[in-house]
Amino acid sequence: MLLNWEPVRNERAELVNPNNPSGMRVPINTGMMGAVPVWKLAEMLDYGAIANSRIEQERIAREGMTRA
Repeated sequence: MLLNWEPVRNERAELVNPNNPSGMRVPINTGMMGAVPVWKLAEMLDYGAIANSRIEQERIAREGMTRA
């Protein structure tokens, strides 16, 4: 979470203390969030280099289980 400090404002977005805006400050979250559709995640995980790596790791795990 990224925090910035902003001067306190009223409901009309006016500074509460315009003579000394740094005197009254509150933390605000400046992070960004996004949503990714599940079919895009599946597409990313099921094709290309990531999928090849996962398939190889699964093969190694299966071989290790049959030896045990």
